[in-house]
This record gives sequence, C-alpha cells and structure tokens, in this order.
Amino acid sequence: MEMTSLADLLDVQDLDLQIDRLLARRQSLPELDAYKGAHDREQELIAEIQVAAGELKTLELEFDRIHLATTRAGRRSTSSPQRASSRSSPAPPPPPDAG
Repeated sequence: MEMTSLADLLDVQDLDLQIDRLLARRQSLPELDAYKGAHDREQELIAEIQVAAGELKTLELEFDRIHLATTRAGRRSTSSPQRASSRSSPAPPPPPDAG
C-alpha cells in the first residue's frame, strides 16, 4: 500500500487508534474475567483428572495382583484335598447297577 497523501496517513492513524481502543476495551470486558476464571478452573480439573487417572491405574494393578493371588490360592486349595484324599485311600467302588 503506497501512501499518496496526507489524508491516507491520517486514515491509517485513525484505524490504528480504533484498534488500540478496541484492544483496551476488550481487556476491561466482564466476560474476560469470566473466561479467565473458567480457564483456570479447567486447568484445575485437568490436573485432578490426571491424579485420579493415576490412582485408578494403581488400584487396577492392585486389584489384578490380588485377583491373581486369590485365583492361584483357590486352585491350590481345591486341588490339595483331592491329591491328599487320592493318596490316603483308594477310590470308592462304583455304585451297583440298578437295572
């Protein structure tokens, strides 16, 4: 854009002044405070979600560990009596034929 006259320069200065006024007005809008508050709260919630996600992961791992341990213990306890009884006494005879 080539400035050909003093009028063009004055137009540019007027536009620049209008832009400065709009920027100053924007900084004082009540909505800006509401936006800043909402943004701050969003950041707090994101941090809380990250903490909760970490706690959830820890609990899931602990649950899996306990579940695996109880499953193994349950298998051992159900198989141990069968082994012990098979060693100590012979199998019972089959029931008589009712036919």
